[in-house]
Amino acid sequence: ATDEESLLGLVLEAGAEDLKAGEKNFEITTAPEDFEAVRQSLAQNRVQTGLAEVILMARDLVRLEGTEARQVLRLCDDLDDQEDVQKVHTNFDIPDQVIQEVSAGL
Repeated sequence: ATDEESLLGLVLEAGAEDLKAGEKNFEITTAPEDFEAVRQSLAQNRVQTGLAEVILMARDLVRLEGTEARQVLRLCDDLDDQEDVQKVHTNFDIPDQVIQEVSAGL
């Protein structure tokens, strides 16, 4: 297990911009040009990674609730079900309760 403080020092030294602790893992944010250096630093220090990929992150999130939130979640599900769609990226901020309700089919 890696503690947050030592991991933070390691990734910041390698060029990362941020580290967020989750329940069971850490999320490291870096500029695309620093991605490989951070990934290599983690590997050299025997820090196991589960997923490492370059993605486009939204600068501004749009808060959605109620009907709008449900419609957007259903749209994302429909897009994801399309055979030609590889990934769906969004910039919404929807309360977890609404996401759970839609996932449960309520």
